[in-house]
Amino acid sequence: MKFLGRAKKFLQDLASEPPAKVHVTYDWTWHKGAPVASGLDIVVIGWTGNDAQGRPLYLLGPSVPTERGIYDGRRRFPSLEMGNTMAAQSRGSWQWGIELDEHGVTPGRIEVDLERARDAAPGAEPLRILVSYVHLGQWHADVPLTCEW
Repeated sequence: MKFLGRAKKFLQDLASEPPAKVHVTYDWTWHKGAPVASGLDIVVIGWTGNDAQGRPLYLLGPSVPTERGIYDGRRRFPSLEMGNTMAAQSRGSWQWGIELDEHGVTPGRIEVDLERARDAAPGAEPLRILVSYVHLGQWHADVPLTCEW
């Protein structure tokens, strides 16, 4: 997935302190197409990491407008339970719903910024980002990333 390639470049570009903003881009593609009449898939982006005082290091910034059939904050059956399970693995998270009858089984992209909550202080924990794609509440694919300063 393209997320991993961009993540490696991001890690190489890091300074010695947490950046003010972390831009997260998640691309997905389908390798096989199968008729899917309708249903909701969910993408979860979760993050964990504290500053030196134990407060959240990053907060969710504005979401970049998405493609047709991808809705910021949409959650419901059949993917709701598994999406919530994946979100619970991180301190902060947000979910996007993919309406399969609109978006289809086609490539997609979600972009969001994580913005540093306050001025950086030495001793911040690593930032852990976990992106999960939940398909019709039946399976999920996960992409983890850890950023250290």
